[in-house]
Amino acid sequence: MTTEPGLERILYIDDEEVLRRVTRAVLEKAGGFTVAVASSGKEGLALAPAFKPDLIVLDVMMPEMDGPTTLAALRTLPDLSKVPVVFLTAKAQPSEIERLRDLGAAEVLTKPFEPQTLCRDLHRIWSAARARDQVSATDPWAAPELQAALEEMRQVFRDGLSDHLLAIVAARDALFQTGADATTPRATLRARAHRITGTARTIGLGSLGDRAAEVEDLLVADASSAALLGPIDALLAAIEEERRTKPRK
Repeated sequence: MTTEPGLERILYIDDEEVLRRVTRAVLEKAGGFTVAVASSGKEGLALAPAFKPDLIVLDVMMPEMDGPTTLAALRTLPDLSKVPVVFLTAKAQPSEIERLRDLGAAEVLTKPFEPQTLCRDLHRIWSAARARDQVSATDPWAAPELQAALEEMRQVFRDGLSDHLLAIVAARDALFQTGADATTPRATLRARAHRITGTARTIGLGSLGDRAAEVEDLLVADASSAALLGPIDALLAAIEEERRTKPRK
């Protein structure tokens, strides 16, 4: 039985000597981590390849090479490009925290910190980053740029749902007209359901795709109009719900 690797090796980069000593002591004694410290971004870049950290904790404000610049340089090193980086900073303004996250930080923690809280937070952040990496390895849509493209496709699809909605309502109503030929409305319903099924499932709208697939399967099986009514109404409700969905940020 193999054991999943855990968070063990942390590189801490900070230009303040007292903070380096205190933080190292906390991480080693309270967290049980193996810790390397560096007094500058340049020193950290030199230490990191040989140390092979599982996580890097990085001060934001440093002379010559600040935290964001150091992060950018770390990302150019093949063995370190995916190592989670946590900024530890005294600047806690929401706008600054958001800016640092946008630069690629796994998280931003603020000083001062409680020793046990810091260790728990680093474990949590590392575990979350590892989980994201595992998803990225199996999910072709996991990359941020592909997520943006996927959401754009979803919105285009949502914009076209009004046409599907009107056509399905008209076909449903025609299906239940007394004495009317059901051939055309059934063909329309099957074609619309088929188009929705394929597209919705491809772009990750599984619930809508499932409702459409149910209608299509019933039509393929030549189910009665009475048997179709509930699933058609469920499909219409799913379409309405998806039309109201706001684009994801």
